[in-house]
Amino acid sequence: MSKIPWPLVYFLGVIPITLQLFFAIPSPLQGNDFFNFSLCATYFILGYFIFADEGVIKKLEKYRLLSLGIFMIVFVLAHYGPALFRNALFHVLGWFASLAFLGLARRYLNSSNSKILRYLLESSFAVYLFHNTYIAVSFWFLAKLIDNLFLLISLTWFSTYALTFLTYEILKRFRVTRFMFALKR
Repeated sequence: MSKIPWPLVYFLGVIPITLQLFFAIPSPLQGNDFFNFSLCATYFILGYFIFADEGVIKKLEKYRLLSLGIFMIVFVLAHYGPALFRNALFHVLGWFASLAFLGLARRYLNSSNSKILRYLLESSFAVYLFHNTYIAVSFWFLAKLIDNLFLLISLTWFSTYALTFLTYEILKRFRVTRFMFALKR
């Protein structure tokens, strides 16, 4: 049984929309680095505590299609919805993408029958630990160079993926870093 009430998991995703009513939330493409870093750090910490609860993960699997549907609706609204909420919806998009894809992964990738899945299972903690930093750093640098949102998100995703797994591969080779980051060899 989960210690975290299930509706709270969805509610956390709509906090930026609520804040938009009272404050001007900048777009991820606008250069407010402190705000973007603070929001990413907040969601990272919330994600760590919420997704460490096995009951939440089971609910994500159960409601994976609902989460995917909400993600798709938010995606459309973030691009074509009311201008007042567009910036907030871009922030909400990441939360609902995480909910949807964690539920889908739990359902369809929760097996150790292949080498790729075993590797991903072994590296999952390191990926979670490093990916948020690389998302923030990659996005920050690339946003200064690229105006096209699709290209910016795509390059951020690819660079985050490459840097995260490169970091994991390097750190798992040394006893000290394996101990520091709780990595398996």
